[in-house]
Parts: sequence; structure tokens; C-alpha cells
Amino acid sequence: MSKSNGEFLCLDDGVTTYDSNLIIKDKFNLPSSFSGHPFSKLVIGHDGSYYFYSEQDIRDSVAHLLKLNNSGDLLWMNDSLKMRGQNLTFSGQSKLVQYGNEVFVFELFGEADSSRYGVTHLNAQTGEVKSFEMLDIPYAYFYHGRAFYDEKWYFSAGPGPKGESEGMLIFDVDGSYEYVPLDFPAANIIATTHNGIFSVDADYYGNDWSSELYRLDYDAEQLNAYPLSPTSKYPSNDISLGVFYGVFSEKYGIILRGRYRNNDSSSSNHKPWLAQLNPDNGNIVWDTVFDRNNGLNSPSIYSNGQEVFLKEDFRFFYELKFKELNFNTVLSDEEVEEQQAELKIYPNPTSSRFRIESSKEIESISVYDLSGRLVINEMVRSRSYRSKLTSPGMYLVKIITDDGNTSVKRLMIR
Repeated sequence: MSKSNGEFLCLDDGVTTYDSNLIIKDKFNLPSSFSGHPFSKLVIGHDGSYYFYSEQDIRDSVAHLLKLNNSGDLLWMNDSLKMRGQNLTFSGQSKLVQYGNEVFVFELFGEADSSRYGVTHLNAQTGEVKSFEMLDIPYAYFYHGRAFYDEKWYFSAGPGPKGESEGMLIFDVDGSYEYVPLDFPAANIIATTHNGIFSVDADYYGNDWSSELYRLDYDAEQLNAYPLSPTSKYPSNDISLGVFYGVFSEKYGIILRGRYRNNDSSSSNHKPWLAQLNPDNGNIVWDTVFDRNNGLNSPSIYSNGQEVFLKEDFRFFYELKFKELNFNTVLSDEEVEEQQAELKIYPNPTSSRFRIESSKEIESISVYDLSGRLVINEMVRSRSYRSKLTSPGMYLVKIITDDGNTSVKRLMIR
């Protein structure tokens, strides 16, 4: 998992922070009060805090959510959350997200002969539960990954036993939501960019695997579909490729990870496959097959937005170098629930609404259009501020904090 300052994290029995030179900067273990409850989800808050979620398939048990500061000190723990139901008819990923003072946990619950997602809304400062709601969406299960753009989360979902189609849950930070049915695989989300959401789908349950990369807009409409196959340096006859994960780098494009195998071979002949893809056109510009059998334990890949790293066998880290590509796709800086910032405006660009977060109290905010006209002038006296602009164009945002410092930032309304 990457951080906005170029560092990235590795999770095992706690959190290890590496800098971009693969040097360990910090390491801490989970508190003893949380031992025995392996976490299934982690979110890095925009304030630098860590939010851990753990659910266990134990009847009459409960789920846990805790918040730690960046030194590993426990700030709060809620050990009485509703836990996923025991009579589930299918499985799906739980989701943990954080925005400003809000935390949301999405979890599956059994309902009669099917299952449905419920969402718990908590206060990020205290851990107190604000509300719990069962989502009125088709029976579905969440895939890996998520996107966040313009104050909305995007969760791709596959059909459950009674589901009609693949779909995308679009969940607003104010708690409202919509479920958009899709006529193509929702797939695993791997990147959020200003040019859309990228997801990768692998049909690798049969003898003949196939994989595709999709680009969607933020209305969940498909923009492009790119079939994935090895480059010509690897045999393509009677060969299958299952691609199920990827990361985005502004230097290298999309780095994909999957499995390469002979169609008539056993799983012992699966080999890990790694590739570099140009996000503008879907072309694979380089790939390699690892010279080892049994790719079930494929190496993990990480990106901090620029560099790409590989973790092998839970022990060894490598920085990967690729040809730097000239492409137009731009990584979104709007996954703000995973970013630590002293002063940030997001989303930026945006269609209307925006938010300002500061590590110091904001005294006042003034917004000017490029003609010099003052369009917003407010006293704030808070570390957080929300507003909206409806006219497209570039704006200058003047921010004065309580220590007397003045900052001017650009804001684009599309």
C-alpha cells in the first residue's frame, strides 16, 4: 500500500514503512488487545492515522475496528460492530473507507437464502457508531479494489445467487448511493485516474483462461476494453493468461501481474507473469515470465505513484525499472482517504464540490476567478472546509491559517 509522500507500507503482524529506497523507516506491531483478531482491511487516514478492521467467521462473535496513530499507539477501538452473517450464500470482500470525520465499513450479511451488504457509519474521532443500514442493492459481492473521485467511492460487484448482472456501487460521502448494472465484467479496480477507472478481469476458472483491461468513466460507462495476451516473445498457441492485479505509475503506466500457463498443463506449471502496459492505448510494451513453477504464490507488486516495487516470498523487496512511457493518462490525487497532507484541496479538478483540509486551523478562505472577481470569502476557524463552484474554469484559492501563513492554490472546475 502506498502513501502520498512516496513511502509505502507492508502488512504482516503490524505495519512496516519503507521509503522509496527500500529502507525501513518505521515498524510497529498491533496492540496486544487486538491479538487473536487478524485484520482484513487497513485504511491510511488523510490525517496519517491507521484504521484496521477485523471480522471473524465465529457465530455470535463481533467485528473489531481500531484506530492507531502513525507511531502505533491505540487511539480507540470499537469491538462491538455487526459481524458478517453466518448463513452467507456466497462470499465477498468487506470494505473499509475513511473521509474527513467519517468512517464506513461495508460487510456482507446473510438474509434468508441470499446475502446483502450492510454499511456501518462511524465517527472517525471517537469510533462511535452513527448508523447502520442494509443497502438496497441487488444481491452482489464486492471485487478487489476501489476508486474514489469527486467525493464518491466506486466498488465493483459481481452478481450473487439472485443478482441480475455485474454492477458498480457508487457511494457518496454523505451516505447516499446508487447501484449501476453493467453489461460487462465489473472486475478488480486497479487505478483511479483523471482519465477514468481502470479494472482488470480474469476468467481463469476453466481450462482456457482469458483476461481483459477496462477503462470506465465516473458514470460507470465503459470507455475501452483491451484483451490481454503475452507479447510475441512468448508462445501464444495453447497458452492461457490470467491477469488479476495491477498498479499504476505516472512514469511507467500500468504494471500487471498474472499467471501464464499451458492449457493442457497442471497447476504445477503455472508461472508468474509481469507486464508493462500503456494506459492510453492498452498496448503491452514489455512482459516477462518468471522462470519458476507453481505461480500460485505470485509476487506482490506495489507503487507509490512513481516507482514500482516487487515483494517476493514475503521476504525480499526489489525496485523494478521499466522504460519510461510518454502517455496522457494522469493518476488522480483524489484518493484522499489514503493521503496525509498539511494543506490539500480535493478533488482537483472537480465538477463542482471541493474540500480543503489543513493540519492547522484555517482562519479564512477567499476564492477568485482569473478576472480577479471574488467569488467566495468566508471565515472558517476549522481545519476542514467544504464548498462548491458551478461555473467551469480556473480559480485561485487564498488560504490563511491561524499562524498567519498565507497559501494560494489553483482549483480547476470542469
